[in-house]
Amino acid sequence: MEGSGKLPPKRLGIELLPPATPAGWEKFFIFWAKRIGIPLLIALELLFLILSSFRASLELNLRALDVSVREKEGALAAEAEFEQQFRNVQAKLAIMSQVQDDLCSSCAIDKLYSLKTATTTINSISIKEDELTISAQTSQAIDFALFVDRILKDESIKEAAITGGALNAEGQFSFTMGLVLDRQMIK
Repeated sequence: MEGSGKLPPKRLGIELLPPATPAGWEKFFIFWAKRIGIPLLIALELLFLILSSFRASLELNLRALDVSVREKEGALAAEAEFEQQFRNVQAKLAIMSQVQDDLCSSCAIDKLYSLKTATTTINSISIKEDELTISAQTSQAIDFALFVDRILKDESIKEAAITGGALNAEGQFSFTMGLVLDRQMIK
């Protein structure tokens, strides 16, 4: 057969020796790659996929939130003028409420003029919170006594104090008086 040019057929047989098993580091590396490395790679890929999907869902939420914020900013900008007007009205109402709680100055002055006698002349009036200070003069002592009597009998006046008094050269009695008024009764 030598001259025919054909190759001899390969010999098929049974291999009786097992392949050589690695030893040392090579054995440890193969064990690690088969037992630990492949599951570790699969776990890392799953973790990467989970993180990627989480990031994608966060991105979608962020876009939706951005659109919502832009819409709300537009609504706020459109209502800014109304809000400013509303705040101004609130400030005015607060001032009005405070004024209503304070003593009615014109009512207190009207009350004082209703108590004075015909010959009593009021020179000055000072109002501070619930206190009313007057400077007045009268030509007759009886008019002064009548004026004081009316003040003491009036329920809207809590306290009355004569803080000064003098008789001038013309015979008129000048006096100053402090009155504490009841806010609720003078309206």
